[in-house]
Amino acid sequence: MKEIENEWPKRLKESRFFFLLDVANFLVEEVKKANVSISIDGKDKLYAEDLRIGIVDSEEENDVIAIYLDGENAEVTEEYATKTVLYFNSHNGSPEWISVLNRYGPWPSNMVPIEVNSTHARIVSRLARKDEILALQERIFKNRGKIELDFLRSGIPNVDIGETTNGIGLKVHEDLGYNVLRKEFGFDGEKGRAHWRPAFNKTKEYAMKCMEKVVEYIQTGDKNIFNLSLKADRINSSVVKSGEGFAKELAPFLK
Repeated sequence: MKEIENEWPKRLKESRFFFLLDVANFLVEEVKKANVSISIDGKDKLYAEDLRIGIVDSEEENDVIAIYLDGENAEVTEEYATKTVLYFNSHNGSPEWISVLNRYGPWPSNMVPIEVNSTHARIVSRLARKDEILALQERIFKNRGKIELDFLRSGIPNVDIGETTNGIGLKVHEDLGYNVLRKEFGFDGEKGRAHWRPAFNKTKEYAMKCMEKVVEYIQTGDKNIFNLSLKADRINSSVVKSGEGFAKELAPFLK
């Protein structure tokens, strides 16, 4: 009875955490088996080996386990600038005018209005169609007066909205998640190959079976019954929030 009173409540909380890690490991392995390539820095590359598991929050019963793919550093070339857009995300120490870039973004890579670098912000690049880039250009030109005034208020005078070379040579984080979705659903000219959806379906079945491990762990305390083969890193919740925002942005186009 003492073991039940003292150990089982603790094991119940731990079992939830181990269960989530086990299921996440299974999902990652299923995606790896598909051997799917995506565009990375303009070249088709296998990416699943670089998938990571992150612990977002481990307080009480609020554990959140995320599967993510870190964007690789890329450089904006003249050719790359014609087919990508840039997002400027503030970090600690970012100057005030970064918020202006953020507010009116994303920016076509060949329309960045001022000189900026990775010390000013976290810069994310994303592939875009010609019509998307044209639509962004039109929106920016439409708000030209407001943008230039906001830059002036933030301490940057004489900003002239138009085509520039300020984006050329920038070190950026490529949005590989977007490239994964292009491959999964076959849009933006990409030949589709579903691999996450089949993996999710198999993972649902696995999760139901994995519940048996939870019961066993509560009784025995042996965590070796769970598949915890992949290392889990602690990540900032902003990573998950940015992913959620992108999902909402894309959702209308995936119906």
